[in-house]
Amino acid sequence: MKTKRPYKLDGAIIKLFLQQRFEGVLDELAVDTFKLPLRATKARVIAFHGFSGHSRQADMKYLGNSLRESWYFFEALDLPYHGQSVTPDEEALRGKLPSILPWARAVHAKTYKALSLKSKRSIPLYLMGYSAGAIALLTFLQMFPDVQKYLAGVILVAPAFEVDQNARRWLSEHPHLSKVIEFCERRSGTAVILDHSIDLVSRFYPDVFVSRLQAIDPDDNLEYKKDLGLRTAVVLHLAAKRARRRMSKITTPLLVIHGAKDPVANVQATRKAFEDAATPMEHKQLIIYEDGDHHIMHRAVSDILEWLNREYARASYQKVVYGESLLKDMVKIPPVLFFALKGIVGILVDAVVQLVAIFRDILVRWFLAMKFWKK
Repeated sequence: MKTKRPYKLDGAIIKLFLQQRFEGVLDELAVDTFKLPLRATKARVIAFHGFSGHSRQADMKYLGNSLRESWYFFEALDLPYHGQSVTPDEEALRGKLPSILPWARAVHAKTYKALSLKSKRSIPLYLMGYSAGAIALLTFLQMFPDVQKYLAGVILVAPAFEVDQNARRWLSEHPHLSKVIEFCERRSGTAVILDHSIDLVSRFYPDVFVSRLQAIDPDDNLEYKKDLGLRTAVVLHLAAKRARRRMSKITTPLLVIHGAKDPVANVQATRKAFEDAATPMEHKQLIIYEDGDHHIMHRAVSDILEWLNREYARASYQKVVYGESLLKDMVKIPPVLFFALKGIVGILVDAVVQLVAIFRDILVRWFLAMKFWKK
């Protein structure tokens, strides 16, 4: 009889994985906590900030204080390359996103940590993502959809399903190129090739200027205010595209809030993603602020609290008994291999890019040194 290949990890391999992937990831991140006595805590809410932001921004503090006043335990962490997760000697890395995977791993690790905490009573867990943080949250949930049965709900504020970093204005200046791209998008196979092509180009020229970010707080030293590079823009674009395409994997109670006049994230893409989510209609809600822009967190707090109180009263999540069940849903061979292989491939590609850049510079210097082409 042929032996079946194991689908899940167990035993010593799981312990090693947990130590390296979960504990190791969280040790590298700064976390801001609005703690409450567990006996009085209604539920736990973990928030993931947007690109250029961090956990101690004014809107995150306001959200945390408001939730704590309503007896919700609130946590927010600085995602990789942002906030105080960037040490003083790593300042050159701030705001650079070589891949969406470090953000997804951070969400993965924090979610596992929260679900695995032991307490005398079961405490509901809600996950919230703002802008690009919502894409990182969805990336994790779509890779590990079985985890959703342990969650009481998910909140997405101004999710960046389709980001316009001056692309439309730039394309309007190049109408012929715009027509070519529109043609490619109509052909799915060609669109995939186009995505891979721009992904590769961004690895060779990661710091090419794409757009300038608008500062939220000029006095905030932890906020990323510099130019957005090509590599980071491509990573955010492709991650958003994948998350939008896989919304059918989302089944947990869902609240989505967006501004109709959002100049950063397309509201129509959010409407379509909301419709595609597999969450039953009675457990999902879409709120559109007709005069709202991208920075709507302060305004959204009251709606978030109202939704939390309603969902808390009818929460139907599966209670976690710490053991094999949680591990099996959060540690599967395909995603683990994906993380590992993606990291290895990324390292190899970066090495090749550096070698090509070195040879390119050598050839350029050699060509400039030649005399025959000069007059």
